[in-house]
Amino acid sequence: NTLQRKALAARFLKQATFGHSMDDIDALAETDLDFAAWIDDELAKPAEYHLAHYLTYPLSNLTYPPTWEIPVPRGLVKSCVWWDKVILGEDQLRQRIAWALSQIFVLGDAGSNARGYPKQWLTYYDILVRNAFGNFRDLLQEVTLSGKMGYYLTYVNNEKARGYQLPDENYAREVMQVFTIGLWLLNNDGTLILDDDGNAIPTYDNFHIAELAKVFTGLQYEFYKGIYHRPNRVDPMIVRNENRHDKTAKELVDGTILPGGRDTMVDITEALDVLFNHPNTPPFISFRLIQRFVSSNPSPQFVERVSHVFIDNGEGVRGDLGAVIKAILLDPEARDAGYMVEQGRGKLREPILKFTQLCRAFKLRSNAANKNIFWFRSLIEEFGMAPYNAPDVFNFYLPTYVPHGDIQDHGLVAPEFQILDDSTGLTTFHIFRGLIEEGMGGTVAAGYPPRPTLDYSGEWALAKDAPALIDHLDLLLTHQTMAQNTKDIIIEAVEAIPSFFAKARVQRAVLLVSISPEFATLE
Repeated sequence: NTLQRKALAARFLKQATFGHSMDDIDALAETDLDFAAWIDDELAKPAEYHLAHYLTYPLSNLTYPPTWEIPVPRGLVKSCVWWDKVILGEDQLRQRIAWALSQIFVLGDAGSNARGYPKQWLTYYDILVRNAFGNFRDLLQEVTLSGKMGYYLTYVNNEKARGYQLPDENYAREVMQVFTIGLWLLNNDGTLILDDDGNAIPTYDNFHIAELAKVFTGLQYEFYKGIYHRPNRVDPMIVRNENRHDKTAKELVDGTILPGGRDTMVDITEALDVLFNHPNTPPFISFRLIQRFVSSNPSPQFVERVSHVFIDNGEGVRGDLGAVIKAILLDPEARDAGYMVEQGRGKLREPILKFTQLCRAFKLRSNAANKNIFWFRSLIEEFGMAPYNAPDVFNFYLPTYVPHGDIQDHGLVAPEFQILDDSTGLTTFHIFRGLIEEGMGGTVAAGYPPRPTLDYSGEWALAKDAPALIDHLDLLLTHQTMAQNTKDIIIEAVEAIPSFFAKARVQRAVLLVSISPEFATLE
């Protein structure tokens, strides 16, 4: 029936976007749930780049440091751009993939002494935006040559051994451990390959790290161009002097020998090819992307189906991320309603995704007084996560994190629980309350009044009928998964407010739904 189609549409949009309105639900339902066509439309949309958006901001000097017409702290400028794109952007699937990739190819400003130079950060993030539907090999190449990543993982100005000084091993370690093959040999379905004694088999050891570190010698910053902050961490790194590169032969993780005497980019290109073509890379990356969009505990069959698409998109192309994400979102474990009720399915949702869903569901819009800029506070303390604020290269939470209790007892993982504790649980409620009741008021943001607020015009007519209002929000925010007991509690709380206080009734209803278990999880 129509209502069921709308619920399935809402569930899909919750997986694939930063949030949806009732209009978005209706539009997808009217296509008879043609999810493949929706994805194809997203693949065809032009990319909305973060740096280009930043350059539209009201700056008096585009070279930096700028003089802002609103008092945004320098370190939050890049976050302002991010919020603008995820809340107002039309290329929602691309932006969601970029956000997922940013949690794999992590670049955080923790400990950075260059937090306030947005062109550096936005140029890096645009690598993820640009390659979200592209090829993983191209993404790996761009990330590797990024001046910002070279600075973050300390391999810019890396050079061959001189006496007791050896090449920096940071990037060599992380490009294997985090970006491509992981720590343990995997079957194509993501399960561990075991030796004869039943032990997991490491993908590499310290020897391979040291050998790969030699590959990443010789890269330096591009020359200063006078339009960026010095040094130039905006443009890709270059090779200025081949004598800095280690010219000895190098043995890679799969046994490949890079001959001696070769130039820097030849070695780097072949080494990245080896990691890209390693049999671990498809299941390792597929598993992590599935976790971000669908389920913390995908079945081995789910992982294997997606891995096969990573290996071959059907046209002989390996690493097609557009095909991979399409396979994830259209997989039976993502789409068939029967999987929703199976134990261990679904996931705890990131607080940021819950926050952006509220913003998009109720059409938060910036205004002229704020110069069309969303200036949210960092929210890292309240949510345990925020754009560009990952504490280290391992992201806000580990993909293998296991909280104590039932989840651990059932042998499952739940990554997002790593940032959920007594503190963030309470402060997330505080932020949601501020957003729902005040919009971009002082609780969550800053700027000049009047502050943008959520638009409840679609809910006013239902304010007097609490059960109807809750049914409406159940569809919009929880794709009709709200338990009747939860509904009854919220209805009672709403009906405690006199019916002529329509605004207060709607806000209380939205707030209580926003902290419900059904809103917190994706089933």
